[in-house]
Amino acid sequence: MMTGTTDIRCSRFAALVTLALVLGVGCAATPRSDPPSFGDWQPESGEPVDRISFSNLIDWQPLDRDWLLLRFNGGRSFAIRPRDPCMADVREARTVELVSAMPNLFHRSDRVRLDDNVCLIEEIRSVSSPPDERALRGSVSGTVRR
Repeated sequence: MMTGTTDIRCSRFAALVTLALVLGVGCAATPRSDPPSFGDWQPESGEPVDRISFSNLIDWQPLDRDWLLLRFNGGRSFAIRPRDPCMADVREARTVELVSAMPNLFHRSDRVRLDDNVCLIEEIRSVSSPPDERALRGSVSGTVRR
């Protein structure tokens, strides 16, 4: 009698494992669509700056594979480029956190956390007219390194 119950449990387990493998292979075979890129936005940007003073980071979005757009309160926007080889493509980041030494001041010597990667900043530029707002991401935070 026990072998019948064991056989049913084993076949259910085998079916679940097979289903997980099929789903895993199906997801791996699905082509990945690249996140948006906003073309040549740099002619609209200002000169590089060394620091930004702000009170609240509101949102962010990737501009291309190397640059992130940060939007602060008061309508101020800045593009930052993390240093290589921190992340192969910043468009893949899901969360952004500013890790600054001083509250409400972000300097080029500070860092930005993209998911689990802590990155030095290569360049900061002011952006006068931010690109399309449809691709906004969430999960932003500004923190002070202690």
